[in-house]
Amino acid sequence: MQESHNSEPDLTVTGLSFADPAMQADYRACFLSQDRRDAIVAIAVFVFFKAAFSVFDLMFQTPDQVDTLLEARFGFAAASIIVMVLFTRVRSAQQYDALMLGWVLLAVLSNFFTIAHRPSEHFGFLSTSPMLILLLFVFFKNRFNLQLLSAALLIGSDFFTMLALRTPLPSQTLIQTMATYALAIIIGAIVSWQLHSARLRYFATQSNEHRLRARLQELAYRDELTGVLNRRSFLLEAQALWRMAARTRQPACLLMLDLDHFKQINDSLGHEAGDSALVAFANLVQSSKRPGDVFGRVGGEEFALFLPDASASVARDVANRIIRECQTLSTDGQTPQLSVSIGLAVISHVDSDLRSTMARADKALYQAKAAGRGRTALANDALR
Repeated sequence: MQESHNSEPDLTVTGLSFADPAMQADYRACFLSQDRRDAIVAIAVFVFFKAAFSVFDLMFQTPDQVDTLLEARFGFAAASIIVMVLFTRVRSAQQYDALMLGWVLLAVLSNFFTIAHRPSEHFGFLSTSPMLILLLFVFFKNRFNLQLLSAALLIGSDFFTMLALRTPLPSQTLIQTMATYALAIIIGAIVSWQLHSARLRYFATQSNEHRLRARLQELAYRDELTGVLNRRSFLLEAQALWRMAARTRQPACLLMLDLDHFKQINDSLGHEAGDSALVAFANLVQSSKRPGDVFGRVGGEEFALFLPDASASVARDVANRIIRECQTLSTDGQTPQLSVSIGLAVISHVDSDLRSTMARADKALYQAKAAGRGRTALANDALR
C-alpha cells in the first residue's frame, strides 16, 4: 500500500545538534540571519571597548608605547569593521563559522599584542578578559564548540602572559584569578547551553507543527491511499475551471473513469491487492494527464479527470491512452489484467454547473460498461 505522504523528519537531538544532518542544516539556515546580526553587534561592542581603552594607554604609557598600542588598537578596529561588512554577505553556516573563527583568532592576537606591550606590572586585563569570555558565549550562538575554543584561546594567551611576561603574582592572587576565569567560562557555558537548547527545542517544535499542518492539509485535500485529490478537492478545483471555460466559451471535457470488475479483485485477492490496483491506476493517470488537468478520486474505484481547453477529440485521445496503458499494468503477480471504462462529456449549454457535466459523463460511463467495458463512451447530449 503506497503512502501518500513523505517520510517524517528526524527531530532527535544529540548533544546540541540534530541527529539528522539535513535537519541540522535547516536549523542553522533558519537562524543564520539572526546569528549574523548578533555577531555584528558583539564585534561592534568589543571594538568600542577596545578603542575606549586607548584612553588608558594615553594616560599611563610612554609616548613610544602609546604609538604602538594605538596603531594596534585601531588596526584591529579597522579589521573588525571589514569583518562586520563581510558578515552582512554571509550566506551559509559554513561561511559564518569560518568568518567567526577568523575574527576570534584576530581578537585573541590583538589582545595578546596589547598586553605584551604594557609594563610587566600591568594586570588590568584580568578584569576585562572575563567580560570578553561572557561576550563570546552570549552573542556567538549556535556553535558551542567554537565558543569553548574561543574562550580557551583567550584564557591560554592571558595565562601565558601572566606566567611568562609579567611579575609573578602571589599564589593567593593567582588562585583568585583562576577562579574568576573559571567562573566566567562556567557561567558563559551554562547560559550558552541553555540558549542553544531552547533554540533547538523551539525549532523542533516549529518543524513538528509545520509537518502536522502539512499532513492535516494533505488529509483534507488528498485521498490518503492514492495521493490524488479527494472528491471535495476535485469538485472545488474542477468547478473553478468549469466556470472559467463556460464564461469564456472555451472547450473543456470531463472524463469519469471506473475500474472494471474491481469487486472481483477485492473478493478473490483481498483488499490489499485492490488497494495496489487503485494506487497503480492513479499513478498511471497522473503520468498521462496534461499539466493543467485536474484529477481526483471521487468514489471507491471511480475517478474523474477534468481537461480544460480540450476538445472532444483531445479528450478521447487521452482516454484511449489511459485505457491502453491500463491493460499493461501489473500491480503484483496475482492481480488480473486491469481494464477501465470511461465516460466522456464535453461541457455544454445544457449544463448548469460541474455536477451536471459529471452526471452526463457518468451516464456515458455506464454506456461504456454496457457496451463491453474497457472503452470510452461519449455523452450524446453533448452534441446538441
